[in-house]
Amino acid sequence: MTNERAQHFPEFLRKLEAKLDAGERAYGEASFHRDPADLIGELQAEALDLAGWGFVLFVRLEKARAAIAAERARRSRIVDAFCDQLETVRIHSIEEVEPR
Repeated sequence: MTNERAQHFPEFLRKLEAKLDAGERAYGEASFHRDPADLIGELQAEALDLAGWGFVLFVRLEKARAAIAAERARRSRIVDAFCDQLETVRIHSIEEVEPR
């Protein structure tokens, strides 16, 4: 078992068990006796939910990526301007010490 899997799988199982327990408290054993066609419909609805939430997360991550790129570009411009100022100060300092 990989380190990531070993680290996170027990928590996954705990959460799964909690969901199953909650379902059992709410519905008893009814889920085990439902028509398989109903269960397929439930799975299809869940699959659409997962895909929809995945799309929402994708959009949010793309916005975050764009914001990070914009911030990096802004910081890069600031650093470039600062370096230009330092170079100007250095040149002036050298000219003061060693006039042409």
